[in-house]
Amino acid sequence: MKKRLISIIFALLMLCQLLSFSILAEPAYDSDNETPGIGWVNTYDITLTEGTGYTLAAVEGFDLTVNEGASFSFTVTIADGYEKDETAFAVKANDVALTATDNVYTIENVTADQVVTVEGVKEAATTVKGDFSGDGKVNARDVAMLRRAILNGTVDALGGVTDFSGDNKTNARDVAMLRRAILQGTVGDL
Repeated sequence: MKKRLISIIFALLMLCQLLSFSILAEPAYDSDNETPGIGWVNTYDITLTEGTGYTLAAVEGFDLTVNEGASFSFTVTIADGYEKDETAFAVKANDVALTATDNVYTIENVTADQVVTVEGVKEAATTVKGDFSGDGKVNARDVAMLRRAILNGTVDALGGVTDFSGDNKTNARDVAMLRRAILQGTVGDL
């Protein structure tokens, strides 16, 4: 019986050697054919792309190299002077759209290298106080638009600030103040 047990153990050791497997050695990685050995854990790289108007950052505790099956969380911060284009903004990992929860994006069950991209960040629109026409200038056209909106009761449709006098009303006094500021070149002081 003892001889038989020794023969079986010897046969198993020979089989292990034949299969390049050792029950005594640490798990190995075969660099010639990149075949993972027993106990091998694949890791994948996360690439956070750079772009104009935003920054990407890993959430604290997450590395840019993750184990297979793990998750990776990150944030997108829009820079001052930029904004999300509501119709085109998207955050993607390998071209798959992600959704944020509490401003944190998470790639679940990572099984390949990931490249994170952001689309639809644009320069923020700058508004000039009193520019109701949207042409970037305050002039007689804007005075006429304000006067017409007051007469038609459509002041709210102008958007922006229309109460230049500070009396919480938009009326002829505001039209006069806007006209005076244009003539005196003091529109920025309104």
